Amino acid sequence: MNRVFTDGSVFHNRSAGGWAAVINGTTLSGSEHTTNNFRMELLAVVSAMEHMEPGSQAVIYTDDLFIVKRGNRIVAAKDSRMPKSEQDLWERFTKAAQGKLIGLKHLEAGTKKDCQEHNAAHQAAREAAFKIMSFEERVASTREAGAVERGDT
Repeated sequence: MNRVFTDGSVFHNRSAGGWAAVINGTTLSGSEHTTNNFRMELLAVVSAMEHMEPGSQAVIYTDDLFIVKRGNRIVAAKDSRMPKSEQDLWERFTKAAQGKLIGLKHLEAGTKKDCQEHNAAHQAAREAAFKIMSFEERVASTREAGAVERGDT
């Protein structure tokens, strides 16, 4: 049984974003320009599922409750309707789930901070996003981080 921990990250909505999945200690990651956090969260789950061999069994942990609820309904074949948001990824999700035994579980805020695998996915997603950020995005991100540390927000 595979244990998969996923996360997505964007520094600003509609800016560079990254995703990551940790599958039994192996990290997958990637990035997109001009994206949003939900897309990165979903892409992490989809990419992990696409990476698994047919016949695989996995529990996939994500901190996005909508992905857990909708994804489990799709896997159980109880709902074939595709959400309008990120429809291309939901189609990939449906295809990737075929021939696999997948269960999605919600990783709650209080639990995820102590979860080493989730923290590794979170860090890898942030690094993937940072690699493709423009100079202006990096400057804005650094300024925002400084404001948060000072309590200016």
